This record gives sequence, C-alpha cells and structure tokens, in this order.
Amino acid sequence: MAEWRIQYEPKLTQKTALYVENVNIVRKDKNLKRIRGLDNRAVSFLYAAHNQRIDRNIFLNSFSLFGSNYSLSSVLRSPRVLYTGAALSLEKDSSAVFEQFKVVIELMGEAGFLADSNFIGVAAYLIATRAEPADYQSIVERAYGYYNELKNRPHFLASESKYPYMALFGLSNIEVSDGLMRLEQLYQQYMSRLPHASQTNIQNLVEVLFLIGADENRVLSLIDALEKIKRPDRFSMFTVGYLSSIPVDVGTLADEINKTQKYLRKQRGFKLMSKVDLYLAAAALVANTYASEGSLLFDLIIAYNFAFAFNEIFNVPRQEGSPVTKRSLN
Repeated sequence: MAEWRIQYEPKLTQKTALYVENVNIVRKDKNLKRIRGLDNRAVSFLYAAHNQRIDRNIFLNSFSLFGSNYSLSSVLRSPRVLYTGAALSLEKDSSAVFEQFKVVIELMGEAGFLADSNFIGVAAYLIATRAEPADYQSIVERAYGYYNELKNRPHFLASESKYPYMALFGLSNIEVSDGLMRLEQLYQQYMSRLPHASQTNIQNLVEVLFLIGADENRVLSLIDALEKIKRPDRFSMFTVGYLSSIPVDVGTLADEINKTQKYLRKQRGFKLMSKVDLYLAAAALVANTYASEGSLLFDLIIAYNFAFAFNEIFNVPRQEGSPVTKRSLN
C-alpha cells in the first residue's frame, strides 16, 4: 500500500481529474455535444490515458482526413469514425497514420470482417499503429482465423464486438491452432473454478488471460477482493483479466477502484452514471495509471472501453449469439 501511495496515487489523482475535465469539455462545447454518454466517456478516457486534455480544434480538425463524404454531424455519431478521429488527433503525423489505417481497413474487409462495422475502427487502428506495414496482411489473416474458428465453437460468442480483441490476437503472433488450444484450456479451467459465472463472462476473462497471462490464485483472489466493494457482475470479468496482470496487492487495487468510484460519483456528469459504468471507468483509470503507453495492457484497456461503449449503445444487427441491449444515447 505504501509503495502505491508514493509512486502511483498522485498519477491516479491527476489522471482521474483529467478524465472528468475531458468529459465536461465535451458536454459543454456546442460543437462536441453530439458525442453523448458512453461515447463521450470513451473518448475522454482515451485522451486521459494519453495524459492529454481535449483540444477542440485539434480534435475536430482530425476528422477532415475523412474527406467531403463525411459531415461533422455524421462522424461524431459514427463509432467507427469517432474512435479513429479521436485517436488520429493524438498522433504527430495523423495523415500518415490515416493512410495506414485505410490499408488495414481494406485488408480486413477482404479477409471477411465487416468493413462498415462500428467496431472495426478500433481493431484496424490497433493493427495500423502496432505493426509494420509489411506484416499487416498476415496479422489480419491471423485475426480473422481466430474470429472464424471461434464462430464455430458453441461456448464462445463471436460477433462484431469482438473485432478489437481479434486484432490483438492477430498481433500476438500466436498461431491460430495453438491459440485456440490455449483458449479452450483456459475456458475449461475457469469454468470449473467459477461455476456461477456466465459463459460470456468466462470468455471475457480468458480472452485477456490468453494475451497477458496471470496466476490462477491471483485471479481468484482479485475476484474476491472486488466483490467486497460490490463489484457488479455484468461486463466485469474483462477488468479482472487486465487488473490481475498488475503486480500490486489485490486489496490495494480494490481499495483504489472503490475510492475512484466514490470520487467520480460526486463529479458533475457522473451523478446519474450506472453502477456498472462507474465501476468500469474506475477500474480502467486505476489500471491505466500503471500501464505504460503502447503496452499490451494499455491497448487492452483502451480497446475494451471503446468496444464496451459501442456494444452498449448500438444494436449490432449481425450479432451472432445473445442480442445486444440498446441503451439511451443521452
């Protein structure tokens, strides 16, 4: 606990305040008000994760890269474009990155991914910025190999909302056959340890553990610690996965998440936030405080926050598995 307070608590305090500031910048700016609810919080977290305050002009100018086919009104309501524009605004050479992004989008469409999906922007951006152009083709093919194989396994949900995670699988350089074997092993392992968890929650957990690994005892101890702060069950196993990779005492992690939740609840723009959303925001902030920019942990947190936001707001008509609940855009 002492080490956390000295090394990480000041960073968490600053990052959380920056996140709140960004959320309210978007809320109050007449040109950004189209970015609502979870979309706002996902964009604001992206900036806070990079320790940046949202600059309206830089943010809006990044969308000019999409050309005359996109009006500002439409792009700020499009998850696929919103994520890419927000991420581009943080790049030093946004034009060059955008060209790489377009190449990956085309490759993903050719491989079998739905190029007009709300979730493909996150996936394509991860590949475009984390790999060399010469490797794009093989990474996309490997990512689709995972996606296509998981579609045929009844206890795994394979839908558009999984595109960002498939991109990370592709980037892992773990061949599909070996990866699927490991995913199955992890799935059976944690299904037996967590018999009351849903299949979807187990999948969310093992997808992260497959990428980053974690000791089983630590994972189970973290679940117990988080339950003491009344962690909501829904959508939370993914956070257990990435939090378990952080070499900080599980009690300290749970305590910091709980304090962050309480702080956020008191801030303007967060008082009506659901308990699930509040927990997810607090867990992401705590984990991101430890994650170094460009690391797998950093990418996992960013990808999950956007995928969760888009999954919750928009119906996915091509969802294979349980239907996605449509929530208010307000």
